[in-house]
Amino acid sequence: MREVFWVMLSLSLSGAGLAAVVALLQRLLAKRLPAGLFYGLWAAVLLRMIVPAGPLRGVSHEAVVRLEALVQASAVQAQGQTVWQSTALTGTPGGAGARGILWLAVVWGAGAAALLLWRLWSYRCFCKAVDSRSRPASPEIREQMRSLAGQGGRLPELVECGGVGAPMLLGLRHPRVVLPAGEFSTQQIRDMLAHEMVHFERRDLALKWAAVVVTALHWPNPAAWYALRQMGIFCELSCDERLTKSWPALRRAAYGALLLRLSQGVPERETPLSASFSEQKERLKERLKTIMTPKNTGKKTALLTAAVLAVAVISFVAMGAYAGRSQQQNSGQDALLLQEVSGLPGGQELEQAQEQEQTPALQQPFEAQGQQVSIAAEFGTRVHPITQQEISHDGVDFVLEEGTPVLAAAQGVVESAGYDGEDGYAVSISHGSGMLTRYCHMQDVEVQQGQTVEAGQCVGTVGSTGNSTGPHLHFSVKQGDAFVDPLALLEQSGE
Repeated sequence: MREVFWVMLSLSLSGAGLAAVVALLQRLLAKRLPAGLFYGLWAAVLLRMIVPAGPLRGVSHEAVVRLEALVQASAVQAQGQTVWQSTALTGTPGGAGARGILWLAVVWGAGAAALLLWRLWSYRCFCKAVDSRSRPASPEIREQMRSLAGQGGRLPELVECGGVGAPMLLGLRHPRVVLPAGEFSTQQIRDMLAHEMVHFERRDLALKWAAVVVTALHWPNPAAWYALRQMGIFCELSCDERLTKSWPALRRAAYGALLLRLSQGVPERETPLSASFSEQKERLKERLKTIMTPKNTGKKTALLTAAVLAVAVISFVAMGAYAGRSQQQNSGQDALLLQEVSGLPGGQELEQAQEQEQTPALQQPFEAQGQQVSIAAEFGTRVHPITQQEISHDGVDFVLEEGTPVLAAAQGVVESAGYDGEDGYAVSISHGSGMLTRYCHMQDVEVQQGQTVEAGQCVGTVGSTGNSTGPHLHFSVKQGDAFVDPLALLEQSGE
């Protein structure tokens, strides 16, 4: 549940960032570029809110874990205590922070479910009310629709209803065009049908449904609601633009007069999940301007459109989102995320904990049981006992009795466990923060790949397998891409 919460939050923030870019482009260029372009851009904003990954990685799992830890530290400090639990090794913080995130996820999910159910219920009630007052359209009107669709074109059902103020397209499974009852000329009926057929052919109703679902999933985010509203506005503007672009001025004027007439019967509240010919009155002025002043097309417009699309695509990719625990690489957004929360209570403790996490304390990697322990080879350059060649020794060889328990030097996750021709039975453990420990030449292995182990847990026993001349434990430590002296870390930990 916590993973889902962080994915949703990251997607919501990514979508908000893209919405800001599209809003700026709209403010600067909406008067010069086609409305259909911005209809697609606002749809892309909502798409960004449901795409959990992209070509560029976003916030990493490590940043999310540390942010959860900060929430926990802040909650504990609010109670007058100072408690810090390290999360670098487990990647799963607990306590107040985890419970708080869980409750946020529950509230978020409950809000989304309630909003979707309310939308579905409202839509169902509206459709029932329309269907109860509808009657099939006359054969003459159906023939007009058939001529608009062309030969063999798929047609929605066509009805007339006295309870609606403007024509609209309803229904996903059983689409139908609903015309208002009244006295309309043949040309006015044809224009209304042509408008709704554009919606039908573009599948605008399905896109509106998808947009409503995304908005419900991101209901706490104002950017989602703004994108939904702008997408609805440009849906109608682009439909008008496509329909009237080749019309003469007199016919466009007649079309605008029809819009004005139909707007008188449109309620102040928007019709739920429909593609309507006439929108609320507050949007009418913009639609009339689009109809009466068609935009110029040419090379400059094409180049400007290409530039806007390039900016939108780059922004879509750059607004990377958290894809879950499997994402291992950090990105520059980690630092940004942590920087923005550093001013909260517990921020200084978080920074101190991060510094300590860089070099986790290591415990003794074996259980000596009172036996004398000697070092056969230290870290650095040495002469190989078998090949007699000078080689770089990446760890320390502890001479121990066969069967001595080999212990995990710190908490972590087993990265590999099994037999290796050179190292014999060996185990590698990842401890987070780029640290890896390896235990070689063992007699057997008692853990498996992917298993979480605690510090001091037995991972095998001392042996002489692989390229070895006698019972011993080869213990090495890797930080990042380089091996380091294990004795230095053991000394720091007081072993």
